[in-house]
Amino acid sequence: MRDVAIFTMSLIYVFLAGCNRTDPKLSFSAHTKTPIPASAKLVHSGGQYAGFDASYGFVFDVADNSLQEQLVDEWELNGRSPSESGFFKFAKYPWWPTDDALLKMDENFTRSDEQNEEYWHIWHDRINGRLYIEHGGW
Repeated sequence: MRDVAIFTMSLIYVFLAGCNRTDPKLSFSAHTKTPIPASAKLVHSGGQYAGFDASYGFVFDVADNSLQEQLVDEWELNGRSPSESGFFKFAKYPWWPTDDALLKMDENFTRSDEQNEEYWHIWHDRINGRLYIEHGGW
């Protein structure tokens, strides 16, 4: 009986812990169909997992609006209203801004797809030349 309990607890842990850094979706190319413009450089990426739910956060240094415009078009984002981070905020990465900081950023674009259980967010911090991107599913 003890072996069954240990196996069950191990299975639950794996289910709740989710994936690790070998997750291919930590590569930004898994989230977009087009190449990253030369004016954007990926500086951080990470994932937040709970069972089958996952959210990915990416931070780019950007010199212009090219990446933002590309993603707004590709992902059909709606825009320019402040929004908080989604599920990714629970990952607590030191490089991910607080919701208060995100709400103060210059521009925000977002969309949720209830049918496919997916969402996208983009925040542009023009002062610091950073683009924060979150893509997740539930």
